[in-house]
Amino acid sequence: MREEEKLYWIGFSAFPGIGPKRFALLRKYFGSAKKAWRASSKTLVRVGLYKKLANDFIDFRKKTDLASLSAKLQKLGIKVITIDDKDYPNNLQKIDNAPFIIYLMGNLKPQDELAIAVIGTRKISSYGQQVTESLVADLVAAGLTIVSGMAYGVDMLAHNTALTTGGR
Repeated sequence: MREEEKLYWIGFSAFPGIGPKRFALLRKYFGSAKKAWRASSKTLVRVGLYKKLANDFIDFRKKTDLASLSAKLQKLGIKVITIDDKDYPNNLQKIDNAPFIIYLMGNLKPQDELAIAVIGTRKISSYGQQVTESLVADLVAAGLTIVSGMAYGVDMLAHNTALTTGGR
C-alpha cells in the first residue's frame, strides 16, 4: 500500500464514527480510502452513512491534518499496520469486523500470536484497578501478550501493568 493511501486509513481510524464495518463499506464503494475521505456529505449519505455522521465526518476532515497526524505517530515511534499489510496478525484477521488498522510500538513477535484483549470502563474504580492489575500480571506471567483499544481506564492500566511486569 502506498504511504499516501495509508494516511487516509489513519484519518478514518481517528474519527470515532467510522469502525471496521463502515470503513469496509466506504472502501468497497469508493475503491480507496483517499476517494472516500474526499467524498461529499451527500455521497457519504448515499453510500449508507447517517446524515449527522456524514456531516460530523466532514467537520472532522476539515480540522484534521493527515500529514501532521502521521508525523506525530512517527515521532512517537508508533507503527501503523493495516488489514491489507502482510504484517497484520493472522488471528486478528480471522475475527468478524477485524480492526482495519492497528497501532504498534515495537515489533510483532511470534509469541504475540498468543494474545488477549483486556478492555473495560474508562472510569475505573479502585476495585477495578486492583482486579485489572492482578489479572494482567497473571496473564503476563502465563506468557500472553496484552492488547486493547488504548482507551483511558482499564485499557490504559492493562498496558501499563503489562509493561511494568515485563510483558508485552
